[in-house]
Amino acid sequence: MRQHGGVRMTTSDALALRMRSLLLAGTPSKAPAVADSVAAVVTWFGAMQAQDYASGLWSIGARLPAMTHSGSGQLCLALAHRFPTARLVGVEFDPASVAQARSAVQDAGLEHRVQVTHADANQLADRDTYQLVVMNRSLHEVGGPDEHLNVLRRSKEALRADGWTIVSELPYPDNEADYRTNPDQRRLAGAQVHEAIVGCAMITTSQLAALMRNAGHDSVRVIDQPRSSRIVIIGQRPPQSDHRPTR
Repeated sequence: MRQHGGVRMTTSDALALRMRSLLLAGTPSKAPAVADSVAAVVTWFGAMQAQDYASGLWSIGARLPAMTHSGSGQLCLALAHRFPTARLVGVEFDPASVAQARSAVQDAGLEHRVQVTHADANQLADRDTYQLVVMNRSLHEVGGPDEHLNVLRRSKEALRADGWTIVSELPYPDNEADYRTNPDQRRLAGAQVHEAIVGCAMITTSQLAALMRNAGHDSVRVIDQPRSSRIVIIGQRPPQSDHRPTR
């Protein structure tokens, strides 16, 4: 039990107050009487902090269970709407996420253009099939450096000649000094603690560019972003790409 400002509070009390202030248990006295809309939730927090659109939907959905929108499959759906003649294949390892993504695709009426497959990217066997491969903050979740390279090689082989790979990742710096001087990258130090706990890896900016080149991509370059919360690197499969052996 701790005492602060004349108030005695146990650890359980503090945890309960925090959960209520986060709208995850009960309703704090100053929060909306009923958190019954996205606007009410976002107004209470001022902003919703999330790594990407899908996790933002999850964060809101956790507070509005009756209105929860499936976050899985949102990248494929966004691309399908942006490019109305494209056909897309999403690769997902987690069975529950596969089911959610397929449901989202069905709800959007896009089954004829969007397919969600249950597969391991480390075992991707497609060859000369796609014009574009997009990885949205997912490469760091497939394992360590060997798996990163393996997935990039396999995805490159899945491309047609002159096809492109786009990889979006967290912009981890290449030196400790940047963590201390850049506010955005200082926040990434905290994010990396979470990533390490759940078994994900850290890929720095220069490491990601090197992985793309070692996987056999040409024209590897960083694409400037309006926000510093992500890095985007692209690379092209050479016109006469040799099929490097994959593990």
